[in-house]
Formats: sequence, C-alpha cells, structure tokens
Amino acid sequence: MRVFKIGGVPEYFNLPIKAAIADSELRHKEIDLQWQDVKEGTGAMAKMLHDGELDMAMILLEGATKSVLEGQRIKLVQNYVTSPLLWGVHTSPYVNNFDELYSRRVGISRYGSGSHMMAFLMAEKYGWPKESLDFVVINNLDGAIDAFSKQEIDLFLWEKFTTKPFVEKGHMNCIDVVETPWPCFILAANSRTVSAYSKELKQICQVINNQSKHFQSSPDLPDIIANTYQLSIEDAKIISRNTQWSTEMQMDEEAIQKVMSTYKELNVIQRAKPTNALVAFS
Repeated sequence: MRVFKIGGVPEYFNLPIKAAIADSELRHKEIDLQWQDVKEGTGAMAKMLHDGELDMAMILLEGATKSVLEGQRIKLVQNYVTSPLLWGVHTSPYVNNFDELYSRRVGISRYGSGSHMMAFLMAEKYGWPKESLDFVVINNLDGAIDAFSKQEIDLFLWEKFTTKPFVEKGHMNCIDVVETPWPCFILAANSRTVSAYSKELKQICQVINNQSKHFQSSPDLPDIIANTYQLSIEDAKIISRNTQWSTEMQMDEEAIQKVMSTYKELNVIQRAKPTNALVAFS
C-alpha cells in the first residue's frame, strides 16, 4: 500500500479531504492517504511540496501559481474550492479603523504565502503604495495573536471565520474584508508524484470530489461544520451557503491567467508562463 501525504490549513475547507481519508474506498485501491496540518499556510506547504515532504496539498491558487513560476517542483492538479476566499483585515484590539494606524507593519505567515500575496491586493484596494507595507513574518495565526499583543504588527490578513473566535475574545479586531478575485483553493502535487503516480492521484481526486458532492447536497452540512470546527451554527450556515467545493477533476485555467496578470500588474512577478506549463493534467 502506497502512502500519500496531503497537507492543508486546519480549517473547515478540508472537510471533504478528511472524509475521503476516513472512507475505505482509497484503501481498497491500495492507497493510504494521510493528512498533515500545516498551520503556517501556503508558503510552508509550497516548500513541503517542493521538497517532497508532501505529495499533495490543499493550497491557495495564487500562492501555488507563484511558487510554480519561481521554479518549485509543483503542479496544479484541480480546482478544490471554487468560491472566493474572504480575507479578514485584522488590527490590534486597540485599533478600530485605518485612520488609527501609525504604520503598516503587516504580519505574514511567510514570504510567498497567501497572507503575503493578499497584502498587495489590500494595498491596491485602499490606494496605498505597495512600498508602504512593512512585512513581519509571524509564521501562523498564533504568531499573529502574539505579535499583536506585543505591538509588533499593525495588520494581519487571514480567513475571517477562522479568526472570528479570537476576534470575539478580544485578541484582534476585524475591520474589513478583502475578497479574492478568483477561486481560492486548489489541489496541487509534487511534480515527481505527478510523474510517477498519476493514476493514484486521479483516484484520490475522484474520491475527494465524491465527498465534496455529498457534503454540498447534505442538509446536515452546517451542523457538521459547526461541530467539527467549533464554530457557531449561525457562522456554519453562512459558510455552507458561501463555500462551493469542486466536484470535477478540472483546473480553471482562466483563473490561473487572472492570478498571473494581477501579480504582474502589481510587480509581484516579472513574467507569466503558459498555463499548460503549470498544470498536471491538461
């Protein structure tokens, strides 16, 4: 039986993947799919994919695309969450609006991460020069809470429902939301895994897609999300309405082009590539 390691952030988006792992179908195909939490987010997952520590990852489209363009051994496999991600713009609990900011120190999980990339879109939204952003690596959500308490950062972008319990506890404020202009999560894989185990990867994706289809048609989805991820039933109902998982093994090449065009305009990347150079199965 071949072990395949798949990583992702410990958020409600990973529900179909966890269900696929619990299902016996993959084991019947001699596939042992194992989950690994990667709290540090996209940049860390991209490095783990490149290094072969992960075979697959549930990863943000924009971060994965940038990693491939930078030469990392990663291929984009398929859409996973086709709805946009809602990034909460967080400040210190003592700051209630942008006028109260003394500086623009932005906490990011690491360079190349989603929190790093989205900071540029935040700057564009507010008309700030990107040079006005001062990045501080805080590793993960726990690091951001600690950095706010020590007044080491002024801003932090993270998925708004994941941070909501910490906002309610007074660790930070959420003063705005920046929405991704493209689908948020994809499944990506290590390039060598794609070359050596394409059949198994497709089988894994099919089982995950079947679970996605099941959850999206289930009237119990809000209760499952609330109980599994310790969220209120009200938030879980909003998540259920707004989250759209992919049920087909396909890659949105127009979205990839939009990511590359946007980051080229913002001077985050220097040049784009043909999408068939980025995807695993065209």
